[in-house]
Amino acid sequence: MDMRKQLNQVSNRVLYLNLAVTQAGLALIGGIIYFFFLRQDLPLKELYHFDELGFALLVGAGFAVCVVTLDVVLMKLLPEDYFDDGGVNERLFRDVNVWQIAIIALGVAVVEEFLFRGVLQNLIGLFWSSVIFALLHFRYLKKWLYSVLIIGISLGFGFMYEWTGSLWGMILAHFLIDFILGILIRYRLISFEK
Repeated sequence: MDMRKQLNQVSNRVLYLNLAVTQAGLALIGGIIYFFFLRQDLPLKELYHFDELGFALLVGAGFAVCVVTLDVVLMKLLPEDYFDDGGVNERLFRDVNVWQIAIIALGVAVVEEFLFRGVLQNLIGLFWSSVIFALLHFRYLKKWLYSVLIIGISLGFGFMYEWTGSLWGMILAHFLIDFILGILIRYRLISFEK
């Protein structure tokens, strides 16, 4: 049975519960790793500092605009099956309102940027944290274009974090990418339906 058929057998409640449990698990993993390996050398106030906040947010917003623009252009130019993730994104966003999309995007952005940039990148480096980020998004790895995009986006987040030294820009970029693409999916401005 293909992923889309399996996904159609899952209720929205179970789908969103799965998302919440997954994000809670990632937050817990990030918190544990941070507590045992980083908290002495890297206080949270250094991860979330407000020095040059405007610059970090500008960099993050600019990166998000570039990623979303590239995604939309590629979706217009390339065959639909290059972007088929088995229907997961369609299911996540098609039946929710704008505020729910914002909550989903914000939760994912905060958790994943804390874990991957704030914790793992500081512990094992930009390359390996980007590889692990890509592996976490395994549903995209079956498509070569998605794999390249996910690894590129993760490396971009990592370089931005190195450049700005603050997670705020990465959180904003991650939020904007997920939020804007969620809105485009919700209002069927882009579609992956077969």
